[in-house]
Amino acid sequence: MGIKDYIDVQIQAKGKSVAAKIQKGCSFENNNSIYHVTNEGKLTVFDKQKKTWTNTNLIKMTGYQYSVFEAVANNEDEKYKNKSIGDVVLSKKDIDKSLEQYELKRKNKNDTSLKDDLSKKLPMGYKIDNSDLLIYSKYNTVSAYIDGGKEDISGNVLIGYGSQKSAQIVSEVAGKSKEVQSSVKTNYTSASISVEKNKPKANDVKTKSKSNTTKTSTKKHYYDRSKTTPLPQYFQKKVDDVRKKMKLSQKTFDKYVKDVARHVGYSEYFIRCVIASEGYEPVVKNTKDGAYTGGFGHTNLIDKKVKLGKMVSPEQAFKWLKSDIKFMEKKVKELKLDENGEETLGTYFDKLPLSMKEAMLDVAFNRDHRKLANAEEYKSLRANIKNGEEYLPACAVRLRQDFSKYTHSQRLGQKHTTGLMERNCYRFLLAIRDFDDEYRAIAQKRFENSGTLNYYQETLSLKRKKGYPLDAKALTEAWNSM
Repeated sequence: MGIKDYIDVQIQAKGKSVAAKIQKGCSFENNNSIYHVTNEGKLTVFDKQKKTWTNTNLIKMTGYQYSVFEAVANNEDEKYKNKSIGDVVLSKKDIDKSLEQYELKRKNKNDTSLKDDLSKKLPMGYKIDNSDLLIYSKYNTVSAYIDGGKEDISGNVLIGYGSQKSAQIVSEVAGKSKEVQSSVKTNYTSASISVEKNKPKANDVKTKSKSNTTKTSTKKHYYDRSKTTPLPQYFQKKVDDVRKKMKLSQKTFDKYVKDVARHVGYSEYFIRCVIASEGYEPVVKNTKDGAYTGGFGHTNLIDKKVKLGKMVSPEQAFKWLKSDIKFMEKKVKELKLDENGEETLGTYFDKLPLSMKEAMLDVAFNRDHRKLANAEEYKSLRANIKNGEEYLPACAVRLRQDFSKYTHSQRLGQKHTTGLMERNCYRFLLAIRDFDDEYRAIAQKRFENSGTLNYYQETLSLKRKKGYPLDAKALTEAWNSM
């Protein structure tokens, strides 16, 4: 790595100016700004309010922010390998080294090298809980959420490499995750750093019971993200097409969606997903499998009053949608988890994250609720769902329809296969919507490398026949935004 790959940068931290070198492509973010060194050798800063990048000649950091920066920098000791490089150096190899240190920790639970590396640089009074160190790889970003006890001395510090775009994506998700002290969405290392106080706080991890024994609280790995996660572009377009077909104003359409969501107890996000996936039929028609369907997939299989040729108004379609969701919910809860037993899904269903419940209902809409109880491909899902929160990533993966028994050529030749695989990818993204960053990354990795089929990449590689184009760009954007 030559000196031309670095630029000179002035860092203002702890009341003094520090000269440093940063490799092209590297990024740093504190509470207020995102700094990125472009491939052209320009130090740029992102204004989060104006959403614009501008050139700058200075990076401003607080003391604790500089401590994390210094802990990650110089991992590879470039200054000793190249005497022309200064004392404080941040390179891509430094960041990769931090990721490697975490891998050692993951494989050997007693390994504390990454924790120790960060701890040595932190100001007095700060500590790192080794159990809160996480790693992801997609954006090659190291992240530390620092809790100083007060909002004005707490926040995320992110250090990584990639493009300006990737730095923005990581930053946006980090902001949404602040409430659970879990920095950034995917592919970064996260260290939760907190100040030791003489008096324990109400949310301290360790608490004393009456028997004076120490108990450790269980970290929750999911929370409702339905209002902060944007609907994928794929669904947005389809929902808008439905609205236009129904000849409704945006205000009226949104009012119907809100009413359905409030009535059934699920998110508007999910209601729009169902509308986009099912489409709108203004007249009840005869499907090729012999069922009559109208509105948003409402059929005579669950409503004998549905008659062929019946006109379906927008009001009727949304009314049917309410009853269909409640019907599917009831049937899914009644499903037997064991073919030979009496245990039903109901008890476990109510404890699932909202997004997982919505994804299971999507299976019921798409494939019939009985498939969840009887199909062999959902056997692992039924088994895992009883095993608690740590099995949530596996459950999300097992919601997909299995096409691994077919070759690539066979999948290409089968009618509707690409459309079904595409819907399964979006269903998976729906399922993990409410997961925290750690569980999302675990689930996505398993989805990509489950068995002999990389489900996501295979879906992108398939081409549908004329009239049914696969929007690979939209799916890629949705996948990367998680």
